[in-house]
Amino acid sequence: MKIKVTGYNIWGGKKIFIHKKLTEMDRPTPFMTQDRNGKTIYSELKGEHFDEPKEITLKIGMYVMLLLQSDLIRDGDQACGHNHYYDGKRLRSVYTKMPCKEDLS
Repeated sequence: MKIKVTGYNIWGGKKIFIHKKLTEMDRPTPFMTQDRNGKTIYSELKGEHFDEPKEITLKIGMYVMLLLQSDLIRDGDQACGHNHYYDGKRLRSVYTKMPCKEDLS
């Protein structure tokens, strides 16, 4: 699976890529999130920002911070990033384990 990202941040020692939609909509990423095992992890406020979005190929276990349409509908102006992990077939929410069904292009 390929997606476009604008950089990454480190949460709890894990590299989490930032999907381009978060940057395009000027939305924040959360200070704390969870890993796929349900462990709370905190932002280390370090990482890298890419001037232009880069396309990456996801590998099993990689994390991506996404902004979903359902987040925007539910949270409106307060919507922010929502962490997902790649299971080899699709991205899944770290919270619900439900697959992401939205178009990420």
